[in-house]
Amino acid sequence: MHKLSISHLQTVVSISESDGNITNAAHKLNLSQSALSHRLNEAEARLGLLLFERRNKKLTLSKAGKVLVTSAQSILKQLQNTELDIERMMDGIDQVLRISTSSFNCYHWFPKVLKSFNKSHPEVDIEIVADASLDPLKALKDGTIDLAITHLKPNNINFNVVELFEDEMVAIIPANHSLKDKSFLINEDFENHAFITNATTPQEGREYDLFFKHSSVQPKKILCAGHTEVIVDLVKEELGISILTRWVMKRFKLQRKIIEKQLTEKGIFIQWYAVIRKNDPSESKVYQFQKKLEKLKL
Repeated sequence: MHKLSISHLQTVVSISESDGNITNAAHKLNLSQSALSHRLNEAEARLGLLLFERRNKKLTLSKAGKVLVTSAQSILKQLQNTELDIERMMDGIDQVLRISTSSFNCYHWFPKVLKSFNKSHPEVDIEIVADASLDPLKALKDGTIDLAITHLKPNNINFNVVELFEDEMVAIIPANHSLKDKSFLINEDFENHAFITNATTPQEGREYDLFFKHSSVQPKKILCAGHTEVIVDLVKEELGISILTRWVMKRFKLQRKIIEKQLTEKGIFIQWYAVIRKNDPSESKVYQFQKKLEKLKL
């Protein structure tokens, strides 16, 4: 018998996402403050420990609370997905496959793959989960998505991994930039230019890890754009330079104001993978979708 109900999980998550503000958390759940407090007290009583520390009328997650919130968010998301999947069954959809790519956020290949897959599996819907892009492998492990396309090879034995293709990381610069005539760029070339990125926190397998990390030279200014489309637009308007991959840049080939430059004399390359959970059998739809990706040239 479980000690906590769905309402308890919703309460803890709501308080956490409201930065400990009871009023805002209660409003999110359409409850009174007293009703929300009662739910929280009941959850803590059933577990026999505090989930939040009370400080100056603000609640801060305890160590146990942090553990519970992480699990609760995953459980509630999976429940929401399940309910949506059941609703879709009324429209003849037997299954929904949820996918996400790593933080490059590239989906220009998706229509072609979806069209091909739909011919043999019209009863299956494919859904992109964009908010899982920062860590698709974690989302895959948690059950939030069914397939991850990532440039990081997972070492988790519970994943089934197939290689898709090799890609190259390149600098993108305005067509009339002072660096336009160089055959390749090195770290020093970025020193006096604004560098545009989609995240200021260094990420494994990205430009900082592969290009800047082992150099004493860093860009003089970092501009966080958040999205690939914004990065390209800012480079086009000569507000800085950036690093993306050739695969990502395929969708922007018509951008005549931008050119791509190789990084270092030898180039910097990454490998893309399609990853599913190992417990998905070979007859499953997600396994067949993974094989479709492996065969098609993305």
